[in-house]
Amino acid sequence: ELVAVGAAMLAAVLALAWWSGTTIAGPILALGRTAARIAAGESRARAAVTGPAELEEVARQFNRMLDVRDDLREERAALVGHFGSLARLARDIILLVDPDGLIVEANHAAEAAYGRSAAELRGMHIRELRSEEAQQDVEQRWKESARPGGVLFETVHRRRDGTTFPVEVSSSVIDIEGRPWRQSFVRDI
Repeated sequence: ELVAVGAAMLAAVLALAWWSGTTIAGPILALGRTAARIAAGESRARAAVTGPAELEEVARQFNRMLDVRDDLREERAALVGHFGSLARLARDIILLVDPDGLIVEANHAAEAAYGRSAAELRGMHIRELRSEEAQQDVEQRWKESARPGGVLFETVHRRRDGTTFPVEVSSSVIDIEGRPWRQSFVRDI
């Protein structure tokens, strides 16, 4: 009789383990697999809402968090697009310059002022925008732009056709992925 009671208890423990494995562990593993898919770049993956009520709530909140994240990304993308339009259409010249001094972005005002397309401006060193007479302090101004608040100075820039024009430059460092890029706002004065 003692053996029968022991066998019945063992069967009950095994049944409980099987039940918890299918009812609890399965949904937890599925949630973990969904998280792994999201980490791998499947941004539209969502957790199955299954299991006991507590796990269903965790899955619902996990999916809600993902939906909020997606909404925020879409909103940010729209704002970035709007800001990009503002920069492209600004009346002042706006340049984004990489850590080596090469122009990587230029707005419409830059194209008009320098008589060059944005594609032509990209890859040019900022020194090439200066008139011959104004090139002596390029390195000094580059260093000054790294100070807190950047630098504001006047100089002379050169168009594609060789003519020159006086400008006021406001330049400062912005951190992009740990590297010091420059943003420059240039006003034809």
